[in-house]
Amino acid sequence: MFWKADLDIDCDGRPGERCNRRTDPYFTAATAFVQSDGRPLDAETLPYIVVPAPSGVWDYRDHGVRGGSVAAVIHGDRVRYAVVGDVGPSGIIGEASYAAAEALGIHPDPRSGGVPSG
Repeated sequence: MFWKADLDIDCDGRPGERCNRRTDPYFTAATAFVQSDGRPLDAETLPYIVVPAPSGVWDYRDHGVRGGSVAAVIHGDRVRYAVVGDVGPSGIIGEASYAAAEALGIHPDPRSGGVPSG
């Protein structure tokens, strides 16, 4: 499956220098999926994408998508791989971690970064 969307910056997970309550007003220290040691993911270092919560429109679980599933994220002429790392609101698609945005050459700041659709 694929989708075309904008890219908003997700800084959720373990707090760090660039992703924390001070830098991101919507920061939460948890992610829907965790590392093998049970700790939340680190948005600053792990490229991950966010899938929408299950709804009547689409349920990622019905399509075999799970935490840790691999995704190709394309922006311009760059392709980077990321894992499914978090679940967001059911009506929103197009979020990726700080690290995923940075790897794609997208401004990764959670307040002012990201890119519009296209």
